[in-house]
Amino acid sequence: MEPVYGGYRWNKKTRERLENPVFLEQYGYKVFSQNDEDGIIQEIFDRIGTTSKRFIEFGVENGLECNSHYLLFKGWTGLWIEGHRPYYEQIQEKFSCVISTGALKTECAFITRDNINRIFMKNGMQGDIDFLSVDVDGNDYHVWEAIQAVKPRVVCIEYNGKFPPDCEWIMPYFSAHLWQGNDNQGASLKALEVLGRRKGYQLVGTNITGVNAFFVRESLAKNKFPLPATAENLYNPQCCVLPSHVTGHRSDYCILGESVLSRQNDYLSKMQCTGGARREADRIVIPSGGVVYGPYTTLPAGDYKIVMDIDLSDTIDIPVAGKITANSGRIFLGGFLLENGKNEYKFKLWKQFENVEFVINNVSDVVVALKKIYLI
Repeated sequence: MEPVYGGYRWNKKTRERLENPVFLEQYGYKVFSQNDEDGIIQEIFDRIGTTSKRFIEFGVENGLECNSHYLLFKGWTGLWIEGHRPYYEQIQEKFSCVISTGALKTECAFITRDNINRIFMKNGMQGDIDFLSVDVDGNDYHVWEAIQAVKPRVVCIEYNGKFPPDCEWIMPYFSAHLWQGNDNQGASLKALEVLGRRKGYQLVGTNITGVNAFFVRESLAKNKFPLPATAENLYNPQCCVLPSHVTGHRSDYCILGESVLSRQNDYLSKMQCTGGARREADRIVIPSGGVVYGPYTTLPAGDYKIVMDIDLSDTIDIPVAGKITANSGRIFLGGFLLENGKNEYKFKLWKQFENVEFVINNVSDVVVALKKIYLI
């Protein structure tokens, strides 16, 4: 028997909306979002266009599965706020390639309605932005109500899909609230519809799993989205037992900007040492005649920078021969000099190479750890 989520009434309405192209459900898909939010966000901006391509999202956990990771991947810039320190530290590691360029700002903070605007302004976020995603598993309504520092064109916010669309319910505000996995969290879709209208936003849809609601500024929505713009017309019940959205392989770290090797210890653990070279904890020691082979990867065409951790001891100049082996052919980087205090080497690839390995050899008793290869 087909599962019933909230009631046959809502299942019937969902099926009807899936056949009507003005509704957003049929455009949903997942790249990095938890469910189908990536596709819905894309469709909304296809209808209204983009401006600054700036976003803010809070409650991102480690960032790998959230509503703005794909926007970041497509060249947007923005701010992530995460209150759980271990998740925040994972973001620093997994997204170092975009944090270092300034594309992504991060803040570790437990969000309340009293500090949210200060956090935005501290990170240079004021005025118009394209996208805001709110997910704090509790005080979502109250935090959105308090936001004044920024004026997003599109807002995605979690709603409590347990409550039917004619029910206006809001969790009482408690600044230290932590979700316990029960139904005491957030607000009903009707309550958010009313709040959105008061703030100048039109409800334009919900995702198929009944988790996120999408709002667009009334001045931008016009006739581009379903009417009436009410919870009764756009509600999806919470479907906790729907199969998870899956797309391709899992994400372990941000691959934006073709960041090929972004984590030193993970890379070092896969390096092969010969000719007397050896691995010591989180570093590689290469004696004279030693050779270290990096793991296979793919390098697209472009300008690259190799970053190394180097301990030159008392030696001033160390000759290092580097080469890239691609399939059966080779690109020789040439002998290059690592001078005391320098740890970078730049090179250019004119075409994409697959099954690439990077080799460092002929080093005289020096610690060399290949840390990162990335496009510049």
